[in-house]
Amino acid sequence: ILADHTQIHQVIMNLCTNAWHAMKDNGGILKVTLQDIETQPDSLIVCPELNYGRYLMLSIEDRGHGVAPEMIERIFDPYFTTKDKDKGTGLGLSVVHGIVTKYKGCITVKSKIGHGSTFTVYLPEFDVSYHEKPSEEEVCIGKNERILFVDDEQFQTQMGKELLEMIGYKVKTCNDSKKALSLFLSQPDSFDLIITDMIMPKMTGKTLAKKILEKRPDIPVLLCSGYSDDIDPEKILQTGIRQYLMKPIGMKELSLAVKNALKNN
Repeated sequence: ILADHTQIHQVIMNLCTNAWHAMKDNGGILKVTLQDIETQPDSLIVCPELNYGRYLMLSIEDRGHGVAPEMIERIFDPYFTTKDKDKGTGLGLSVVHGIVTKYKGCITVKSKIGHGSTFTVYLPEFDVSYHEKPSEEEVCIGKNERILFVDDEQFQTQMGKELLEMIGYKVKTCNDSKKALSLFLSQPDSFDLIITDMIMPKMTGKTLAKKILEKRPDIPVLLCSGYSDDIDPEKILQTGIRQYLMKPIGMKELSLAVKNALKNN
C-alpha cells in the first residue's frame, strides 16, 4: 500500500491494544492475518465505499469479552468507549477509522458477546509497476532536545517516544496529565518542549499547557487532538500554545512542528 508507515503503525497498535484489553482478565488468542484480496460484489455489501480492485485485508481477532450489538454502530465515534474513565478516552478507534478512510479503505467489526471480536481493515494495493517510486519523506533531525510527551493512551506515547527518539530527541512520556504537571513543576528546566493530547481524564491538555506556561512562559507547547468540533485553533494559539496538530500525525508533520517550535524559542 502507499501510506505513512507511522499511521499504519497506529492502526495496528491500537487494534492490538484493544484486543489485549478485551482478553486481559481471562486470557485468549490474538490472531493477526494479512492477505491479498480482490473485491467482489459480496465484499462491497460489507464496505460499499470500496471500489472494485485489489486490496490488502488485515484482520485482528481476539477471544475476549466481545462488544454488545447496540454498541457496534457507535464504536468508531469520537469519545465513545467501553473502557473505564481511567483506561482511556475512546479516541483510538475514531483515529483508526480516520486513517483507514484517508487511504480510501474501510474497516469493519464482527463481535459476539463472550466469544470475541474481529476487526478487518481493507486498504487498496499500490501497484509500483504503474507509478514512480515515491520519494522518501524528509524528516527534521533533532539535537538531543528534551521532550515531555503526554497522552492518556499508552500506545500513543510509546509510538511517539520511538518516533522522536529515532530522529534525535530525548523523550520522557506520561499517561496521566496531573502526574505530568507534577513532574514538570518538580523540574521545569529539564524539558525543552511539551507535546500533549487535548482530551484526557483529570485534566485536559489545554489546562495542562496553561499551568505549564504559567511556570515557564518560554517553553514551546504542541497540542494534539483527534477531534476538532469543539476546538478553535486560533483561540488555542492565543493561549501561548505554539501549534495545534490534528491526529493522525505523520512523521514528517510531527518532526517539522517540533523543529519549528524549538527554532522559534
